Amino acid sequence: MSIFNSNTRLEKLYDKYIKITNRKKMSGSEIAFLGRKYLELNIKVAKRDGKLTDAYSHMKKVIILSEEVCDNRSIAAAGIVAHELGHAVQDKNRSALFVVNAFLKKFCSIFCVLALPLLAVGLTMYFCDFYLSVAIPILGVAITLFLLNILQNLLEIPLEHNASTVGYQFLLDADVIDNKDGKKVKKLLKVAEKTYMADFFKTLIPIRRRK
Repeated sequence: MSIFNSNTRLEKLYDKYIKITNRKKMSGSEIAFLGRKYLELNIKVAKRDGKLTDAYSHMKKVIILSEEVCDNRSIAAAGIVAHELGHAVQDKNRSALFVVNAFLKKFCSIFCVLALPLLAVGLTMYFCDFYLSVAIPILGVAITLFLLNILQNLLEIPLEHNASTVGYQFLLDADVIDNKDGKKVKKLLKVAEKTYMADFFKTLIPIRRRK
């Protein structure tokens, strides 16, 4: 399966697994609160609109669940919540990868939008032989921003994989799913990871960043 259709594949699996009840018939929010206690996390749980809009905010220490996942008792909801709990564990443990990625993500969201304009200005000045002493540093900054953007997206891949691994193990240890359902959860999480791999390859060309 190509990683470039992973978003479509993820939605299809989500729509399928959201209809399969998890072993303990726990809703997404109940699993989140169980994880908070089980994993000894100092976090809050919030709900918002949208589909597959679930996330973890390390700034606010909040697991944000989409409305459907929050109230649903499926294996899809369990897998998604567990993944976000995995990020909370990374934050709690101050994982070096998590800390570096969080910094780069914040930095890139602010400054990497300047990469293309700076590149355009720098190239124009360079080829017009206009203020070369200024053009070359501008090009250097633009290239550095592009590289940092690529690095940040590259770091997402092992970070997301680790979050899924930690979250999946929690579901098994807390008996929220059994081995049979675990195969489906693993499949869902694996496809979700591929969306980040696709994002990485997309950063090799100047396109709009994933939100």
